[in-house]
Amino acid sequence: MRRLPVTGALLAGSAVLSLVGYAILGTQFGWPAVLDEPGTAALDSFVEAEQWVRAGFYVFLLSSLVLIPAAIGVQDGLTRGQTAARAITAFGVLGAFAQMLGWVRWPISVPGLADRWTDPEASEADLAATAAVYDLVNGYAGGALGEHLGWLLQGIWAVGLSLFVLRARGLPRWFAVLGVA
Repeated sequence: MRRLPVTGALLAGSAVLSLVGYAILGTQFGWPAVLDEPGTAALDSFVEAEQWVRAGFYVFLLSSLVLIPAAIGVQDGLTRGQTAARAITAFGVLGAFAQMLGWVRWPISVPGLADRWTDPEASEADLAATAAVYDLVNGYAGGALGEHLGWLLQGIWAVGLSLFVLRARGLPRWFAVLGVA
């Protein structure tokens, strides 16, 4: 039971970090709309706000990272290590990890693409290839891993936890229904 306050702090911290990341990227980078832009436009936007973009996505990385021990703490607090709870926790951990794989492209891969994009000696073919690589990385790391797989796994985790909340004593049923919704 001593872990519950730490788990609660991790969950709240993840939420706060997500809001901070969203505020930074929303005001400085046009996020999330920029995610739908082709590489030719998104790389220009990245170059204009690179330091803010890196900072915002590092905050998002941290928000997902703290979900890993939080998921384990929620399991310990709600279920006392039942086999089904461990499986549900795995979805939460894997979901956070998939989201981190999506976030990490911005401070790790995209700066190299932006350098190539702004290279005055780059040919039109080089620029077209750079934009195409950005589109591929954005679609795979962002769209497939971070957004689709990450949110799918975290959704399964949330629904699974809600079912455990329904069975738990002393927790309101409306809280579980809210989690399923």
